[in-house]
Amino acid sequence: MKFNILLLFFSLLATAGVHAQAALSMQGTIRNSTGSAVPDGAYSITFKLYSVETGGTPVWTETQDNIKVVGGVYSALLGASNPLTAAFNVPYYVGVSVDGGSELIPRFRLTSAPYAMALIGQSNTFPSAGAVGVGTASPVSGNNLHVHNENGSAKALISSADVDDATFLTLKSGSNSGNIAIEGGNGNFNIVADKAMNIISTRVHIHGDGGLKAYTSPDGMVFTGKTITSTLSSVSGQDMTIQRAEDTHIVCRGDGWTQFNKSLLIGGSKSFYFSGTSVVWSNNNPVNGIPQSNATMGVSLRADQNASAANFVAYSDRRIKKDFHLSSGSRDLATLMQLEVTDYRHIDTIAKGSGEVKGFIAQQVEKVFPQAVSVDVDAIPDIFSKPAALQVNGTEATLRMPVAHQLEAGNRVRIIQDGGGQMEYDVVRTEGNAFTVKDWNTAVTEAEKVFVYGREVNDFR
Repeated sequence: MKFNILLLFFSLLATAGVHAQAALSMQGTIRNSTGSAVPDGAYSITFKLYSVETGGTPVWTETQDNIKVVGGVYSALLGASNPLTAAFNVPYYVGVSVDGGSELIPRFRLTSAPYAMALIGQSNTFPSAGAVGVGTASPVSGNNLHVHNENGSAKALISSADVDDATFLTLKSGSNSGNIAIEGGNGNFNIVADKAMNIISTRVHIHGDGGLKAYTSPDGMVFTGKTITSTLSSVSGQDMTIQRAEDTHIVCRGDGWTQFNKSLLIGGSKSFYFSGTSVVWSNNNPVNGIPQSNATMGVSLRADQNASAANFVAYSDRRIKKDFHLSSGSRDLATLMQLEVTDYRHIDTIAKGSGEVKGFIAQQVEKVFPQAVSVDVDAIPDIFSKPAALQVNGTEATLRMPVAHQLEAGNRVRIIQDGGGQMEYDVVRTEGNAFTVKDWNTAVTEAEKVFVYGREVNDFR
């Protein structure tokens, strides 16, 4: 008998245990070659899904026996015996054959309703395979959520709730929290919070020249765990707190101080050369008739300015010393009497103030008691002025001073820049009141944002 079949409609049936029980409800009519409905009864109908309209290999097939046909009308639940495993991400065509006969033509194309099956997935995973694109029809391949904004602005992944602090956006990798990878060029990664932000981790690594800045509320930024950093800074005068084990250890305060609320232990040291100390004497090469001493020490802490403390503890145990000789009290008193107590003011009034100071002059002390004076490399404020003009050409910068300077090619000069700290630069040439330095590694190009401190010397007392 020749059959004609009319497909009336499809609908999605999603029952409990979504993926395994996913099925497609289908209803149609079967007529004979004369157009009359086939006799009532039970028929065996085979259904096949193809990705092409003609030919090809079916991606899914199922035969259902004893489908009841009344008045030529039947209903079937595709996937009842063989679950629909096809990914509904391409157009599909349905091929139907009755009682083992030839497949009827033409095949019927599925319309939009069956494609809701693409949302089902496996074990509540959305979708069953491939990437998810929000705002893009071509998401990045792999198991990704690709959020795209064609306008190029306001890109955001938001997890919201009606109550503050009632929800979290959590990345998971197995049973552990996952990683956040920031990929790209030399752009910035900003964390902006209108409340205190907690970063809780066994270990927090912060790398890079830019460091980490706290753009947060007065509540500050709190780190819990071991923290390794390159630069930590707080902007807009806000406090930033670094914590470990619920005890505050470091506070970067808005008044310019860094506060340690626990003891500070400095491990390790750097080899540092001293001249003028009493560690190792060398009388073979006196300078101006004064024997000079030379020593190399391991230094763990060095400060550019004064150190203030209630007490200072120095190790003086007899068991760490040798070659004892009693000093002559009268000779020591005579030496002290030669020291000249002097009243003076500092040239660097910015760092040291403008008040009068009573103390000693190192060069005078060196003549009387040389072992009390050491020689170092440092800058002296012999220029201490803003430049009248600044011209940057590539990696070189030429600074023209309002008065004459003593710089020569080969010297090093300390320059202070707004927001960039101080650096020593090599002088490559001079001309009149102007001098040129190399390796100008700042974006500062305005003279008013630069201050020239002075020459670097290798005999700084």
